[in-house]
Amino acid sequence: MSLSTKRLARPAPQFLFVDVNRRCNLRCQHCMYWKAKRDDPSTHISIERRNEIIQEFAGMNDNGAVVICGGESMLDLDRYFAVTVKCAESGLRCFSVLNGTRLTTTDMADRMIEEGPTEITVSLNSHHPEVHDETRGVVG
Repeated sequence: MSLSTKRLARPAPQFLFVDVNRRCNLRCQHCMYWKAKRDDPSTHISIERRNEIIQEFAGMNDNGAVVICGGESMLDLDRYFAVTVKCAESGLRCFSVLNGTRLTTTDMADRMIEEGPTEITVSLNSHHPEVHDETRGVVG
């Protein structure tokens, strides 16, 4: 069996994990993004190249899903929505975990419905404000 035949026999990847940034506006006890050196945008893959990668992934598995990663990925809205829009254009599902701090207006909620990911999860640590604030490292 040739190497190319072996590669074709593998199942297609199910997920593509895409970093949008590596920074956050919270100071969560369980996370390292806010402790790391400043996120340097010059080291990021361009939006154009990221779109090519998403399209290549769609070619391997049109039933796959893209998972948006980062610190708080919605701190960079141009990069965030570039991923979600490309996923929709490519017929891919798109998942995102947020801390919810950028979803504070009706306009942003509407944009998330129109242009955003297929599924979002808002991470919360507790319904008790004092526990949530201690875990998140900021008040609110």
